[in-house]
Amino acid sequence: MEFLQTCGGGNLAAVEQFLPVDAQKRDAVVNYAHPMNGWTGLMWAVKRNHVDIAQLLLKNGARIDAVSYKGDTAASLCSSEEMRAALNVDTQIKPTDKSSDGFVPNYMVDVSALPPLDQVMAGVDKDATHEVKHVNPPMPQSNAPVTDVAAPPVSAFALKHSTSQVQPTPFSISVEMREIRVQLSGQAGLYAGAVFVRTTDTIEELVRLVQSELDDIPPTFKLIRADPDTQQFIPISKKQFHHPVGLHFAKGNYLRLRPEEAK
Repeated sequence: MEFLQTCGGGNLAAVEQFLPVDAQKRDAVVNYAHPMNGWTGLMWAVKRNHVDIAQLLLKNGARIDAVSYKGDTAASLCSSEEMRAALNVDTQIKPTDKSSDGFVPNYMVDVSALPPLDQVMAGVDKDATHEVKHVNPPMPQSNAPVTDVAAPPVSAFALKHSTSQVQPTPFSISVEMREIRVQLSGQAGLYAGAVFVRTTDTIEELVRLVQSELDDIPPTFKLIRADPDTQQFIPISKKQFHHPVGLHFAKGNYLRLRPEEAK
C-alpha cells in the first residue's frame, strides 16, 4: 500500500512503517506531494480526520503550510475541533469547501495509478536526474482521474511511419521512470543499450531516444515488445506511436528491433 493511500486510510502502524530513520529521507517521504494534484499525506489525514496520523506526520516534519495545486492546505481541510487543535490553528477557522467530500482521486481507489514512493525514499540521485533531463517535468493537473499525455516533438522516423488519421488519445498512466533495454533481432542475450523514459512519454519519443542515444541502430526497423518471463513477442503498430510507453511496457519488458530494408 502506498504512502498517500495509507495516510488517507487511517492505519497508523502502516504509516509508521513508511518513515525512514534517516532525517533527510524521512522529510522527503513525509512531505511527498502527488504530482497530479499536490496533495500530501498530512492533507489526506486531515481530510479523513485521522488525528493520530496527522500528529505523527507533524512530529516527523510534515509541512502544515504546504499548498495543493487548487489551493488546499491542511488547515483549510479541517473538519473537527480536535483536528484543528492538533494542527494548532485558530479554532474559529471554518473548513473550506474547495474539495468535495464525494470526490476521491483515482490514486486513492486504484493503487496502480499512484507513482511508486521508493524513488522518494531512496532520495533523488543527481546523476540519474542528469541522465533523463530530456523528460519534461510533470505539470500541475486538475483533480480529474484522467490526464492528457502531450505528444513530444515529431522525429524523422516517426514522420515516415505515422499517418495523418491517427489522433492522440488520453490515457490514465501512473508517472514513473522506466528503463527500456533495446535488443536487435538475432542477438539474443545481447543488448544494444538502454534508454530511460517516463511511462507517460509516447512510443514515438522512445523511438527518437533509441535513435539519438544508442549506437549501431539500423535506419529503419519494426518495434517488438518482448516479455522475458512469458517469452512473448508483441509487435507495436505504427498507428500506436501516440500511445504512452507505460501502456505497452511493464517493468522488465524490453524492446526488440527488427531491421527493415529501406524503401
